[in-house]
Amino acid sequence: METTDTPMDWKETPDSHVFEIDLPGLRKEDVKLQISQGRVVHISAERKEDSDNDDDNGKGGKWQWHCRERRGGNFSRQFCLPENAKVDEIKASMRDGALVLIVPKKEEHDKKKNKKKDVEISGEESPPYKGLGRFVCCKA
Repeated sequence: METTDTPMDWKETPDSHVFEIDLPGLRKEDVKLQISQGRVVHISAERKEDSDNDDDNGKGGKWQWHCRERRGGNFSRQFCLPENAKVDEIKASMRDGALVLIVPKKEEHDKKKNKKKDVEISGEESPPYKGLGRFVCCKA
């Protein structure tokens, strides 16, 4: 059996990233979903083929195929989640032959314009200056 990539759609909402991966004819029990390296999503599944005329059809006879276009095989997909993904809060469901992943986004509190940071000043302690000393003003 050959492994094939399965189609995927990715949309971003204000609160989350939504991934829809086509897995037609599969049940949630057939699908394996894993996260590795912190943000890499691995999705794999296998659709098993019915064996050709080897099985009994339950009525004492052999199966007879008249048309067989759906094949078994392995499906896989791998992709990296965006940096603002809350990986620990991923929700997954199967709906209408598609695996749906909803990945909440981290809130963006850290806007650089409003971010303040204290800076420590290092150096030797020296006695306070007496007067301006060598201070030179550019407007003199």
